[in-house]
Amino acid sequence: MNHERRARIIAEETAKFLDPSFSQLDLSSFPDLNHPAHEEFATEDKNGLNRVVVSGSNNLKALAENPDREALEQIAKATGDPGLVARLEEDREIAEAKAFMATNRSYYRTDENYETVRAYLDDRDLPFNRDNLATAFKALSRAGKLETNPDSPRPLTERDSRAIALQAASGDVEGAVGRYLQLRLPQPASEMWLYSTSLQEALDTIAAPEYKPLVEEAVWFCWSHGRANYSPTRARRQFIQEYVAGRIPTARLLDEAWAACQAAEKDALRSALFGQVTLAQTEQQPDLDSLTDKEIDRLYNGALRTNAIEAVRQRRGVGILR
Repeated sequence: MNHERRARIIAEETAKFLDPSFSQLDLSSFPDLNHPAHEEFATEDKNGLNRVVVSGSNNLKALAENPDREALEQIAKATGDPGLVARLEEDREIAEAKAFMATNRSYYRTDENYETVRAYLDDRDLPFNRDNLATAFKALSRAGKLETNPDSPRPLTERDSRAIALQAASGDVEGAVGRYLQLRLPQPASEMWLYSTSLQEALDTIAAPEYKPLVEEAVWFCWSHGRANYSPTRARRQFIQEYVAGRIPTARLLDEAWAACQAAEKDALRSALFGQVTLAQTEQQPDLDSLTDKEIDRLYNGALRTNAIEAVRQRRGVGILR
């Protein structure tokens, strides 16, 4: 093969891959390594604290995340920035407050609620963090000391729950349901319920689909406390729920369901007892085919003796009665 022929073959094979009609690879999703994006790196944050982690010696960063006031005051003096401590403390509290509200969405943001929660923490010398905020929120909500969103259902205080339960237990279940809804419904709906001029107007107020869970909650709570012979179990709750079958629960409907549940429990108990008796009789019945002649004679004579004793006992009883 001479030089010209070799050059021609190389040119022909190379042309197949350099054909302009040949599809090129799509590299749009890959970074442009020839023109990389500009990266900015700052060794300090907005408060002038070091961002660089060197062999675990970034103590200033740790102080920013969990500040020690005395140490921060020293840093403020050293940096000549008297507002450093206040800014770091504010940033940390904002982060803790956001974390708290993310997991406690029923908290209603008002200045009065903030002051109440803050006073709760200060009185108990508790740090301002998400866990202590949650503790304060639950305690103050139970005590009814926090404002609630007027468009959201209001929580019952422990005192209100006990008072309603006592009212239902005294026999006034319907009155207890009305009181439960008055305290639990959102403020506008509660006022419409309270100032209704007729029963139909009151029912129209709570007929809105968004109040369905509250109505069911109120009826179940008051009815269960108003029926002394009802002891809640998972099986009974499931039976009554199936009996209600998606209908709007009322005290009357739950009474009918509870009566049906009691009847079903009695039938189940009776069937279980009869089943045990039948099983015991079956187990005591001898297999005559497997007995020997001597065992059959013993069984026969024993039966005769038992029948004779019973006959004498009956005759004596008849004589006494006469």
